Amino acid sequence: MKTLAELKQMSFIPHHDCSLCRSMVGWVVSKDALKPYFDPSCDCGGSAGHYDTWENVFKWYNTVFEKETEEAVQVAWNKEVVALNNEKLTPQYIRSEVEDFRLEVNSRLNMLLYRIDNFEEKGRVDFIHQKLENIERNFFLFSNCKPVCEMLENHKSNWIPNSKGGEINCRRK
Repeated sequence: MKTLAELKQMSFIPHHDCSLCRSMVGWVVSKDALKPYFDPSCDCGGSAGHYDTWENVFKWYNTVFEKETEEAVQVAWNKEVVALNNEKLTPQYIRSEVEDFRLEVNSRLNMLLYRIDNFEEKGRVDFIHQKLENIERNFFLFSNCKPVCEMLENHKSNWIPNSKGGEINCRRK
């Protein structure tokens, strides 16, 4: 069974051969990225790539390529979660999560806008199109506004791990 550290050292984690061109597709692992990127690089299916979680990659790879049982993989993953949670406590991780969320929202909104643009009775759904464009614009402005970015980068917390409660859980001035 591969550990999470071993998977993160790989530059490419194979998933499957394309059924059309037989090219191997899978996750690309970059030292800069916090998450593996699933790259359907052959482009036969016309689907876009996406970022995935280390949990999904870990469980899939060890179940399929290492032929481990689901129970064994889950036990191994539970041991890896401690190290992974320590990585999540960085401003870069939070910023990455916000960006991933923005990209996911943007992708879904674009699909809805595309479907509305190709709707036979377009005039009946123009108001939905306008509302979706407003949502997309406002969400982009929110996720890129300076106060939000500064909050993510400069956040200081006095939260005390394993406390019994009663502490103030915010920045002290």
